[in-house]
Order: sequence, then C-alpha cells, then structure tokens
Amino acid sequence: MEGFYIVKSILSEIIDSDRVAIRDRQSYCAILLDDNQNYTICRLYFNDLDNLAVALFDSFVKSKNGSRVEEKIAISKVSEIYGFKEKLLKTVMIYCDV
Repeated sequence: MEGFYIVKSILSEIIDSDRVAIRDRQSYCAILLDDNQNYTICRLYFNDLDNLAVALFDSFVKSKNGSRVEEKIAISKVSEIYGFKEKLLKTVMIYCDV
C-alpha cells in the first residue's frame, strides 16, 4: 500500500487523488486512472520482497499480442518510486490530454 500512496501523492500535483485506484492481481498491483484498466499508470511487482519492480507505461506502444508495452524497472526499496515522478506524470498527462 505504501507504493500506491507514493504514486497517489505524486499524481496529486496534476489530478484529484481520488481518480487514482489500485487493483490487486496475482503477480502485481495495477495503479489505474479512474479505475479503468485501459488507463494503467504503473504496476507494482512487490510479491517477492527480494525482487521489487515497477512497470511504467508512458506511451501507447503495443506489443504483438496487443497489450501496452511496459518498462519494468527493478528497485531495491519502495521509496525509489519517487524517482519516477516525471514518467508517472507524463503517463497521466497523456491519458488526460493535458
């Protein structure tokens, strides 16, 4: 939940933080804009505490199977999410057409 609150805090600079939602999946937690799976902001891969990772989506580029391409980045602690501030803001600006 700490990672979710960090992302929410970062995004509150440009949108109402109530628009940021979380969906727990078996292998990751998806952070979504307006609780819409088509507007994935990032994914938090925190199931294995020795292999933390954040996946970012700052474009609409799609893979061969039609899903959006994620940039998965390993981190050593949750607070490193703050370092992705610009990419997180960019993703939401793309969705909101800001």
